Amino acid sequence: SSSSSSSSSSSSRWVVRVWLLLTISIGCLLVFLFMRVSMLRLLDWVDEESLYGSAARWQHRNNAKLNHNYANQLVKQNRTEDALSMMCSAYALQPHLYAYNLAIIKAKHEASHEQQQQQQHHDDDDDHEQEQEQ
Repeated sequence: SSSSSSSSSSSSRWVVRVWLLLTISIGCLLVFLFMRVSMLRLLDWVDEESLYGSAARWQHRNNAKLNHNYANQLVKQNRTEDALSMMCSAYALQPHLYAYNLAIIKAKHEASHEQQQQQQHHDDDDDHEQEQEQ
């Protein structure tokens, strides 16, 4: 009876050790995988534009605040067409919060577009004058 008790005790210790080793191994693997994902995400988070841009690629369809923040970042870079698109997405999700911001970005986009047209017209006039001089 003592040999069967000792065999049973030895067997249960072995099961506990295997279970512990397996649990620790899986835990280490999960920690490694999460560290890898975090390191990859850090590459996206170089500055505000890359942070919001990365997040927008994954979540923009249902996150009005993200669209709003990204649109504001794009406006700072004079990328009003992209900003207008992002703010339209924010407005579609929560019109009561973002109507004013959408109007402001539309006005900035129109002003930027008008300025580009004036610059193009001015450049065309300069080219025409140079041709006449020759």
